[in-house]
Amino acid sequence: DELRNIHITSLVHPDDIRLIYNIYDQVSIHHDHTPEQKLQFRLVRKDGTFSWIEFSYVIIQWKGAPAGLLFIKDINLQKQNEELKELLIKISNTYINASIDDFSTTINSSMREMCEFVSADRAYVFEYHWDSNICCNTFEWCAEGITPEINNLQNLPLDIIKDLVNTHKAGLPLNVSDVLALESTNGVRQILEPQGVLSILTIPMMDGDKCIGFVGFDYVKSKHNATEKESDLLLVFSQMIVNLTNRKVSNELLQSQIKVQQLVNEISSDLVSVDILSIDDKIKRILEQTGEFFDVDRSY
Repeated sequence: DELRNIHITSLVHPDDIRLIYNIYDQVSIHHDHTPEQKLQFRLVRKDGTFSWIEFSYVIIQWKGAPAGLLFIKDINLQKQNEELKELLIKISNTYINASIDDFSTTINSSMREMCEFVSADRAYVFEYHWDSNICCNTFEWCAEGITPEINNLQNLPLDIIKDLVNTHKAGLPLNVSDVLALESTNGVRQILEPQGVLSILTIPMMDGDKCIGFVGFDYVKSKHNATEKESDLLLVFSQMIVNLTNRKVSNELLQSQIKVQQLVNEISSDLVSVDILSIDDKIKRILEQTGEFFDVDRSY
């Protein structure tokens, strides 16, 4: 009875409606037309969300006229797993081939893709600074209409969010489907509630046995109980960031060593060729040169 009053355009994703019209056109011309393979398109649920279905049909006679007997199978989970696999491969390939110079661009692009895939409102990266007992929000991506919080989450004392920190140090994720269900004295709730965050999922960034930070999703518009899909995405993302960070650090160390060697060679060359009468001036210039290179207050 409900379907009698619903037009086909209200049941099918706008990008897939042409597929349905093409089938109808073929059936209208050839009353015995039956597709050779099963078709897939996105069906609109009652709540307005989309679900992938597998669709097939046969032509039958119904009350003396041609009609279609339809077979519909929900393949949403299967389709999501396929899309998840494709996204995981894409992220992995992106970071394997990523240039160190595009470090920030690469991370921001990945956060946008992941948020859109899991319908998260915000994605972020935090770094732990254990010596200073703080953490800092280093990267953030927000969906349209979501307020950025990165400027409010710098030098955050770890003592405030002990539950989060201890969970990450153990190499475990923190999944909170209802922030407001936490105790009012809980530090995580006290940080997230003013931001309007309803649910979160965070995954630690592990470099061997050491936790160097964490990545996460925020859900602001509605509560969300994270699944294995979101966890897998963030886990791969966290590993890729650790690998890219290590490459960046190694590259910076290598460049620093090269510059130091160049300085040593230059000083050695100057001292070998210096005239004994001008050695004092040469030493002064070398002290000035090395002081500036190592950014020290005094060189002697």
